[in-house]
Amino acid sequence: MLQGLRRGLAVTLGVEAIPENLNSAIAWERLTAMGGQLIWLVPDQIALHTSVCVIDGLVVMSGNFAQPGPLPGTNFNGILIQDDRDKVTESAAALIALQQNNQWKPEATDPAPSALAVAQTDAAAASNGWQLTSHLEPLQQIALWQLQVLEQHALAMEADTAEALRKTHAFDHAQDQAIGELMRQLLDAKQRCMIQRHAQFGGQENQEEAEAAQAAFATFEQTHQALAQTPVAKPLDAQEQADIKQLYRKLAMICHPDRVEEGQKSQAEAIFQQLQRSYRSSDFASMRNLEATLHTQSLGDRQPAPPEQGLASLSWRLANLQERLASQRATRDAIFRSPTWRTLSTQSNWALWFSQQALYLQDEITRYERALEAMTTQASL
Repeated sequence: MLQGLRRGLAVTLGVEAIPENLNSAIAWERLTAMGGQLIWLVPDQIALHTSVCVIDGLVVMSGNFAQPGPLPGTNFNGILIQDDRDKVTESAAALIALQQNNQWKPEATDPAPSALAVAQTDAAAASNGWQLTSHLEPLQQIALWQLQVLEQHALAMEADTAEALRKTHAFDHAQDQAIGELMRQLLDAKQRCMIQRHAQFGGQENQEEAEAAQAAFATFEQTHQALAQTPVAKPLDAQEQADIKQLYRKLAMICHPDRVEEGQKSQAEAIFQQLQRSYRSSDFASMRNLEATLHTQSLGDRQPAPPEQGLASLSWRLANLQERLASQRATRDAIFRSPTWRTLSTQSNWALWFSQQALYLQDEITRYERALEAMTTQASL
């Protein structure tokens, strides 16, 4: 925020009036000394589920600014940036309404501790006269706006996860084609060697190593067969990757089961699963067919029925959406921790990597075959 002030941005910071914040006088003095505006918000009146800022009335950013989670090779790190004019206007209006309807005055009773929530807006937005136009109470409208913001986060998270799966799927296929047979030979040689060692020398440790080698070979065979039954993803250049990602997000916005009426959820679920399969295999043609199907069936023409808009109901929906985001984040992070992702995210030249691995695998095969031969010779003496 201080960097934004130094660059000439008008910064307004909304802070809950809880003791921890009220006692942080030095931080707020630095902000206001540089021209920033500080708004104290009544604690516990409404729960803010994400930080939001509007920059120069052109861009809206939302997410956890204090703890973004940047990960290599990803596009969504917990901070969502949107330049859609309607979303910018809506967010600016909601933040102004938040300030106007939830402002705490020093003469108010001492607030009870609550969770910290931050809202940063472009002060120029206020001068434009943007305001919420709804039959809802202001706090209900703010909660509904937060629900919409978090839905955008959920869609961005799902798109990022789908992109990670597409890349790992493509890498697994390429690896299987390049060195799959060598990997099978190595695992087979290892299991035969471990079985022979246990048969010849016995012992609990040798038995466990033999069982582990057999399990690894069986797992490889299952994975190899599964890959053989799925389409090979077409290699994409940078422009094609950007195009297919844009098309995926466009279609996901239309057919995601959470964005259609109850009676259309089953149909949307089937289409969304097909979209994910097509995206993982880089199948442009299938995705364009889905796009045509969506237009024909008008799945996206009807918006979901308005949710119950009482504050308690909206708070419940927000909590559920937070759980959905947490689950998605766990799924995505599990992909990023996988050996496949660690390899493909650090190896830009797959062909070179596979050739290097081929040399290593051939050396290992030779080592196990020689060890097996030595044990067989020793047993025959």
